[in-house]
Formats: sequence, C-alpha cells, structure tokens
Amino acid sequence: IKRVISSKINESTYFLCLIGKQTSKSRWVTWEINKAIELKKRIVAVKTESSNEAPSAIIGVGAKWAMSFRFDSIKNAIDEA
Repeated sequence: IKRVISSKINESTYFLCLIGKQTSKSRWVTWEINKAIELKKRIVAVKTESSNEAPSAIIGVGAKWAMSFRFDSIKNAIDEA
C-alpha cells in the first residue's frame, strides 16, 4: 500500500490534505504528509470545518491553507503553493 501511495504522491505536483474531524488522529495521514515533504511536494491544507484539528505533521512545513471549504478558497491556496 505504501509503495502505491508513494508512487501517486511522487507523480503529483501538489499534495492536498483534507482535514476532517478525525484526520489529526490518523497515522496514515501523518505518513502521507511526511512522504509529501520527503518528495518536496507543494502542500495545501484544507479544513472541512474550521474547528477541525490539524495533524501536527502539517504544522510549520510551509503548507498553504484554504481558509474555507469552498472552491475559490481552495483554488487560491493551490495558486499560492
């Protein structure tokens, strides 16, 4: 599974992390974020709700944040990444 996910992240230009209510507790999400950092991907973080806790792995890594779960906000974050 990790090999396939690594390949998909490697093929991408951006790594988009959707942050839901339980995302901060996921070991898989932490692993994916760390893989994106290792592969030097542009990271964009999007909270589905503003109260959702962000995974600690995404803090301080230069991620661009969408300030709301709306198309224009996500597009702006991608454009800035």
